[in-house]
Order: sequence, then structure tokens, then C-alpha cells
Amino acid sequence: MSSPPVVLPPGRQVSEAVSLMASHAIGSVIIVDNMRPVGIFTERDLIKCLAANGKNGLDMTVIECGSRNLLVLRDNNCIVEAFYLLNKFNVRHAPVVDSRGVLVGVITLKDIAYRMVEEPDLLLDLLELSVPELSKDTLYLLIRGLKK
Repeated sequence: MSSPPVVLPPGRQVSEAVSLMASHAIGSVIIVDNMRPVGIFTERDLIKCLAANGKNGLDMTVIECGSRNLLVLRDNNCIVEAFYLLNKFNVRHAPVVDSRGVLVGVITLKDIAYRMVEEPDLLLDLLELSVPELSKDTLYLLIRGLKK
């Protein structure tokens, strides 16, 4: 998990999110209201926003162009659960909240992949799961992607 998370309030412009993502070398910004996640703005959201609105999309708000349908993980989810849920819901970034719903970090598939390389036992835990969404091919492709 990356902490502290990079955040913006809902009314900030897309151009500000793009600047933050570039300066922090990240692919998403969490949209927060009182440090509670209400949305996420990702590189994919940027592409969709610009395709639909041209360069005017940069002046729109992150909540207008971002995604409000969030997968939110708890800080007590184990890494295996996090990987399973990210994979199941086909998302690459998820906010992590504490028991009060306050944002404490962001976890990405890339974070998990690097952790698996550092701790091979995690890979064995993932392989032992018997869920159709989590195939050996999925794990192979994820780890192979790290070498590029």
C-alpha cells in the first residue's frame, strides 16, 4: 500500500490531477471528501474525458470525469484478499480505509506484484486459492509484466 495517498477534493480540475499524477509518477488520484473516498481519477478516466470533451476536459472537475463506483479495501484486508478483489472487479487501483472509513492509503496491482517477487510465499498462497478468477495464467502475466 502506498501511504500517504495522493488526493484531491471533488471540485478540483482535471488539469490539477494530471499534474499531481505526473509529479508523483502514479496512475490515479483518490477523490476525497473529509478524507473519505468518494471517487477515483485514473489515467483511463483522463483518456475518456479528453476523448469526449477535447482539451476542455482539462477544465472539468475530477468528480465529473472520474469514477464514483469504487472498490474500497479495509486496512485489515490481507494482501491475498486484496489481489483477489482487484482481479475480480478488474481494477488496478483501490483506496484503503481504516475502520472509520478514513482513507489511509492506496493499493495497486503493481504494489502486490512487487511484494510477491520480494516474498515468494505470497505467490504460493495465491496459487492455493481455488477461485476461477485467479488463474495461474493471471499470476504469470502479472509477474511477467514486472520484467518490462
